[in-house]
Amino acid sequence: MKFNCIPKRLTSILNSTSITQLARKCGFMQRMRNISPTELVFALLNTLGTRSNINLSDIHKNLCIEHGKGINYKPFHNKLKKPELTQLLRGLTEQAAKEWLFEPLQQALPSEYPFKAIEAHDGSSLKLHIGLTEQFPGRFTKTHPAAMELHMTMDLMSGGYNYLGIAPDSESERHYNPFAFEIKDILLLMDAGYFNIEYCYQADKHGGDVIMRTNGQINPNIIAAFDSQGTAIKALVGKKMKRVKLKKDQLVDLDVQWSDKPSLHRLIAFWDRKKSAIGYLITNLKREQFPAVKVCELYGLRWQIELFFKELKSYSGLKSFNTRSKSIAESLVWASMLTLLLKRFIAKVSGEIHKVMISTQKVARCANDWLPDILKALRSGREYRIKNQLRKWCRYLSEYACRSQPKRDNETLFVQLTEHANAANNV
Repeated sequence: MKFNCIPKRLTSILNSTSITQLARKCGFMQRMRNISPTELVFALLNTLGTRSNINLSDIHKNLCIEHGKGINYKPFHNKLKKPELTQLLRGLTEQAAKEWLFEPLQQALPSEYPFKAIEAHDGSSLKLHIGLTEQFPGRFTKTHPAAMELHMTMDLMSGGYNYLGIAPDSESERHYNPFAFEIKDILLLMDAGYFNIEYCYQADKHGGDVIMRTNGQINPNIIAAFDSQGTAIKALVGKKMKRVKLKKDQLVDLDVQWSDKPSLHRLIAFWDRKKSAIGYLITNLKREQFPAVKVCELYGLRWQIELFFKELKSYSGLKSFNTRSKSIAESLVWASMLTLLLKRFIAKVSGEIHKVMISTQKVARCANDWLPDILKALRSGREYRIKNQLRKWCRYLSEYACRSQPKRDNETLFVQLTEHANAANNV
C-alpha cells in the first residue's frame, strides 16, 4: 500500500462532510446544534479507544475538553440516547469495514485452497444494566438477567467483519449464522454451539464448505475409518462413535451416518489437549484434497475471531455498559467496533509500510499514545498534519508493536495465508 493512499482512506470515512451528510440522512441531525455529529463521533473514538472501564461522563468530559465545548450533561445525554445515533454509527462502521480492511480477494488464497474467502462465525455476550432486562433478557437470569449477544461473521484474511448482529442473549445462536446459500465458494468455520447436521448438508448442496465443531454427545454409525496417514481402520467399521478411543496426539478420519439421515458425513475425531477429551470436527471438505491434519489446521484459524472479540472487549471500550437506555447500549457497540477497525487499519498499514509483522493487540494496548494525535489531525482536515502524524506513529508502531516471535509466527497457517493474500492484492 502506498503511503499517500492511507490519509485518503481514513478521511473518506472520518471527515466532517461525510459524517454530517450521513447524520442528516439517518435523521440524527436536522440542523446544526451545539453538539455536532462529527465532534460526538470523535469523542466516542477517543474515549473508547484510550480508556478502560469507561462511563458516559468520560465521553462527555472528552467532548468538552477536546472540542472546547461548554455542554451540560443532560443535553449531551439526550443527544446520545437518540436511536438515530445508532444508525449513524452503524453506517460509519460498515463503510469503514469496506474501505479500511476489505480488499479484493480474488485469487488471493493459494491455488490449493478452492475458496474465495475463509470466514468464521461466532458470538460473544455482553452484560448490561439490569434495567434492560426486558429489552435484552439474558440466558443466566440469576447472575446476568440483562445481556446482549453479538453475532459476527469475520473475514479472516482481511481481519474485518462482514456481518454483525445484536440480539438478546437468550435467543438461539443458530438464528444468526450465515444462510447456507450465502457461503457459496466460502469456507466457514463454526464452534460447537452452531452444530447442525442439516446445515452441513445444505451448505454442501449450495457449493459452500464448512468445518464445524460438534458436541461430545453425538453417536452416529461409523461407515468407514482411516488413520492420519490414510490407512483404513477396519476394526471401527460398523461401530458407534462412542466406541472410539484415542491416545494423545492421535486422530481418526471417519465417514459416519446418523440413523435418521440418509447422507454420509465426514467426521474427524482428535484428542483435545486443553479439555483432555476427544474433540470432533464435521466437514464436507474432500479427503483426497484435505487430509485430516489439514482440516484441523484450517479449523485452528477460527481462533482469530476469539482474538477479535478480545480486542473489542478489552481495548475498544466494549465492556458492561452502565446505562438503562437500549439505544445508547447499541450505539456504544457500534462505536466500539468502529474504534477497533480504526486501530486494525493503522496496525495493518504500519506493518505494510515498514515491512514488519505487527501485533494488533499491542497496537490496541498502546492506543492512548498514538490515537489522540491521529484523531486531532483528522479533525483538522489538513492533509499535511494527517501525513505527519501518520508517518510519526506508523514508525513508532513498527518499532514497539511488532510480534514477539516472528519466526515462530511465520510457520503458522494464518500468517502464511495473510501474507500470500497481501502479496496477491499488491500485485
